[in-house]
Amino acid sequence: MHEEAPHVLPRIAADGHGFSVTVKRNCSISPRAALVAFAACAAVCFAIGAGFAVAGAWLILPFAGIEIAALAAAIVVYARRAGDYERISMRDGRLRVEVCDAGGSAVHEFHPAWARVAMRRAANEPRLFVCSHGHEVEIGRHLTVPARGALARELRARLQGGRNEFGI
Repeated sequence: MHEEAPHVLPRIAADGHGFSVTVKRNCSISPRAALVAFAACAAVCFAIGAGFAVAGAWLILPFAGIEIAALAAAIVVYARRAGDYERISMRDGRLRVEVCDAGGSAVHEFHPAWARVAMRRAANEPRLFVCSHGHEVEIGRHLTVPARGALARELRARLQGGRNEFGI
């Protein structure tokens, strides 16, 4: 791994047979903890609404229900994306890119001697791709721009090492 960017690039696990790096979203709260926080907020909101309803302002209770439903929708959207990741590994002569996005998963395999790493600008932000024979996969979506650059350099170096290993 390059020394200039250890804090922006996820740890790359390497052994004599290959390497692997997993890129995940930076989630400030786990889905389980979000559920606990939601339950606490819902209980407080419902208790306040029930208190107002007992005092005669019963119309507060439906609005408390709407508030709880909106918070539940936000938690569901968050939890659905919290587990997204990309795993890039090279083992047994194959470059494998596994992308888990919103609960769905896709695996893309490339021959390391033919794969290349490409950086392209889209919407004023560089995007990183692994390409080979007309097939491309975007990687590094959960990284900052400097970390994408570091990942691109690292992958290029490792792919170049694989090409040297194959004599190309």
